[in-house]
Amino acid sequence: DIVVSSLPISRTPFPLIDPEWIEPGAFVCALDLDATFGGKAWTAFERRVTDDLEQLRLYQEQGHMSGLSLPELELSAIVQGRAVGRTSYDERTLCVSLGTGAMDIATAWYVYLRATEEGVGCRVPLRRPSNPFATRAQRRLAEESAGEEITRLPA
Repeated sequence: DIVVSSLPISRTPFPLIDPEWIEPGAFVCALDLDATFGGKAWTAFERRVTDDLEQLRLYQEQGHMSGLSLPELELSAIVQGRAVGRTSYDERTLCVSLGTGAMDIATAWYVYLRATEEGVGCRVPLRRPSNPFATRAQRRLAEESAGEEITRLPA
């Protein structure tokens, strides 16, 4: 299983996930620090990694992830061969990702392409949000394209 969580980050999270729900071999990417996978669920992972340990420590100093042990290593160490990645198919991995919005978009686009190739998932029609500062021409264009599915990233 691959799970991505992205609830609003809070200093007083209310984790929703029961550790028994995390299947052996699951990979979880927590974009929301401990908002979804805090408490007991945090300890259900045999491997915890992050993209930036120093930044994660700063979050903890500011009151986030209180009482939780931080991931032991950075993804870069695994990619560069300085640390071992997954050690078994049953190992559950939590990746606490603090990456930039660009990384999130790139990852989402990659997942979308793979899902399309594999014929899995479902299409969700997106509406363009209204912009109170738009010109009349921009509003007219938005009205004309309302209901169209957005299937390509803008150039």
